[in-house]
Amino acid sequence: LSDNGNQEHLVSENVRSNESSFSTEQYSLITSEGRIASFSAIPFPESEDTTGIQICTITRDELVDNLDILLPSFATVAQHAFGFEDPIAPENMVHQFDDIHSATVAIKDGVMVGYESQKQLIVEGYDTTYCSIVVLPEYQDKRVGRRLMQASLVAYQPDVISGRSQNPAAILSFRRSIQGLGIPHVLYPFDMSFQEAEIAAKVLKGLVEELGYAEDVDIATGRNTHAYGEGRLGNYQFNTENPDIQAIENHIQSVGVQRDQGDAIFFLAFLDKSEKDS
Repeated sequence: LSDNGNQEHLVSENVRSNESSFSTEQYSLITSEGRIASFSAIPFPESEDTTGIQICTITRDELVDNLDILLPSFATVAQHAFGFEDPIAPENMVHQFDDIHSATVAIKDGVMVGYESQKQLIVEGYDTTYCSIVVLPEYQDKRVGRRLMQASLVAYQPDVISGRSQNPAAILSFRRSIQGLGIPHVLYPFDMSFQEAEIAAKVLKGLVEELGYAEDVDIATGRNTHAYGEGRLGNYQFNTENPDIQAIENHIQSVGVQRDQGDAIFFLAFLDKSEKDS
């Protein structure tokens, strides 16, 4: 893991200030190799949580110092979350963490059960978080993904938060994570299309250029062709009797996303933090 990659000049002073304003606590987990990983992280306290799952955000410096010992756990979670039969070699995941700013992890009884990686970027002048959430199947109905995303929203307070998915239930969870914190927002391209909002289209264009996906993303729709080499990524199911999920699925289908070809859709939410704070 490089400690002096492109990430450093892309992180705004606001993000650094928000991060440094939180105190950290010491955490330990048992890795999939049976080793003990100890690290400091920003806690995400929840007074109503009864699951016994700890949520904490590991900052860049701690990732640099501890990635070698944490990688096997990240790899194990990814393998089972995406339904791969063969284990993922930890060294094959190094590139996924080389340019991220932080990672929020979920720990149950000393074992990692989910994580969210975060890239903090400045795009068109907006502090923008690009997040990727991975949760073990047996914890996917326990709001773990939602809590992971809320922890990073609290820690970094971005102007825009974005993601990519094939799964309408995951996109609905993304929205409900924001709603659960009481933050007014507009979620593109579901509340409004990128064609209807020039600034949203500009941010999407800048984001996918930074991520290296520009050639495969249609800025007008957010469709990312051949995003996943595996085709359909994971054995996820979604309930089309839920009208909110069905509405998202209808939109995904309307822009031509083909899951079996590995297509996905980019989405981003502009957050109205001033209204929440007022």
